[in-house]
Amino acid sequence: MNITQNCLDLIKKWEGFRANAYLDPVNISTIGYGTIRYPNGQKVQMGDIISEPEAEASNEVRG
Repeated sequence: MNITQNCLDLIKKWEGFRANAYLDPVNISTIGYGTIRYPNGQKVQMGDIISEPEAEASNEVRG
């Protein structure tokens, strides 16, 4: 699936950036701009930390 830059910008606007992993409303470990899995397929774990450039790269790879 290809995600346009406009879509990525919308995700960033509504999700917001969080450097530290957190539990989303359904108790899934989430980080960055709503990422639940890293580009290598590994699940986000509580205690993980990500920089904003890393989070943006993760979204680009997903697209």
